[in-house]
Amino acid sequence: MAGGPGDGTGVRLAPDPYLSYTGTPLSRENWFARTQADAWAVVLDAQGKIAWRRSEVGGDPLVVVLTQAVSDSQLAGMREDGVSYLFAEEQEIDLAAALEALNQELGIRRLLLEGDGTASGALLQAGLVDELRLVIAPSVAFLFRAWRTPTLLDWAVMPGLGLVWASRMFCMARAYSLELASVVAPFEYTTLPINAAWGFLLWREAPAASTWAGALLTLLSGFYIVYRERREQTAAARGSMPPMVAPAQKET
Repeated sequence: MAGGPGDGTGVRLAPDPYLSYTGTPLSRENWFARTQADAWAVVLDAQGKIAWRRSEVGGDPLVVVLTQAVSDSQLAGMREDGVSYLFAEEQEIDLAAALEALNQELGIRRLLLEGDGTASGALLQAGLVDELRLVIAPSVAFLFRAWRTPTLLDWAVMPGLGLVWASRMFCMARAYSLELASVVAPFEYTTLPINAAWGFLLWREAPAASTWAGALLTLLSGFYIVYRERREQTAAARGSMPPMVAPAQKET
C-alpha cells in the first residue's frame, strides 16, 4: 500500500489530468477491472488526483482507494485505463473500512505499507499495523541520481549554513583553548534547547518531559562545574599569596 502523489513512493501525477466527462453520472460503487491477481498495488488517493495512464505498477494491478468526493471525470478515466477502485467514506478515507473492503472484495489478507510518514502514521494511529520492520543498510544509490541544478534559494542557504557551522567550530575551539575541557564540555548541550525550538517552529514537535529533564540536569551540572572551578582557583590564588607581616613597633 502506498500513499498519494508526491509522498516518496514513486507515485506521481501524470502530465495531463483526465478529460472532462459529460456522460451519464457514475455511481459511487466499487469497480474492479479484474478480481484475480497474485499481488495488488493498493494506493490511497482520497480526492482522485492521479491520472494513471497505466493499469499496473511493477507488474501488479492497481487498486485505488477513493472517497465519494472524487469527480466523474476521474472515475471514467480510471475505468478507461483499467484501474480498479473502491470507496471508503465520503470526504476522508476510513482506513479500517478500506482494509475491510480489500479483504472482502479481493481476498487481501496482508499488506506491505510503503511511503512516507503520513500514511504510515495514520495506519499506526488507527491500530491497523501488526508488525514493524526497520531496515538500516549502507547505500551508494545517491551517487547515481540525476543531477539537479541548485535553485537560487539553495545557493543562498548553503553558504549561510557553512558560515554558521564554521563560526560554531571556531568558537568551540577558542573556548577549549581558554578554559578546561571539564568546564566547556557541558555547555555543548545548550544545543538541546536550540534544536528543540527549531523542531517546534518547523515541525511542531515538542520534546518529551524526560528530554527536558535530561537537558536541565546537564545544564545545571555545567553551571556547578564552573562554580567549583572558580572556587578552587580562588582558593589556590589565596594560598599562594605571601603571608602579611605586621610592621614592628619601636619601644618607648
